[in-house]
Amino acid sequence: AMQVYLYLSIQDMLYGYQILDRASERFVEVARTLIRLSPDSAESRLFFAFASFLQNDDQLCRSEIDKALVLNKYSAFNHFFASGLYYVLGDYPEADAAIDQAISMSHRHPDWYRLLCFIRDYRRQDYAAALDQARSIYIAWGGLLRALAYRKMDAEADVTREMRQISLTDFRVLNQDNELLTDMIEGNEFLHAMLHDMRSLLDSIRPPH
Repeated sequence: AMQVYLYLSIQDMLYGYQILDRASERFVEVARTLIRLSPDSAESRLFFAFASFLQNDDQLCRSEIDKALVLNKYSAFNHFFASGLYYVLGDYPEADAAIDQAISMSHRHPDWYRLLCFIRDYRRQDYAAALDQARSIYIAWGGLLRALAYRKMDAEADVTREMRQISLTDFRVLNQDNELLTDMIEGNEFLHAMLHDMRSLLDSIRPPH
């Protein structure tokens, strides 16, 4: 039950829906309880790693990732989770290696694995490859990532098409009050710039206040 709650908390923070009250604070509380109850679970370690990141303890976050992958290095999801943590930490070589490992272990992976593949290719400035990844993403992020890649490729008609589709949905990702995707990566130059570009795209379709 705790793991399900933590999964939901991450989704709530990522998408900015604010369904859960004090999502980041409660995430830390629940993750601490979970690690006490189940210290030998790789998933518990990964959740605790994210909680450590939320508390600005990057060193502990890295340590918990290492422990999790020692406990279970055969889970594609664990490598996916680790990759996401490495990206927000700014440990790009480790992040790239972890998502590559996750993909190689799970040929029938969910489309949201491609989010991290997109980040990998986008960071390498291989925008055509990043676009290919985004074309396989069907959750809400897909259209925004495609628009981001199209803009880098100077394909403005395609940017307009994608953003028009997004304007028809209740898309709250990257709202100004979404703390998970702003303050916590302030020192991560690449992700901060990428999120700034995403916000610029979304601002173009949001009605003025």
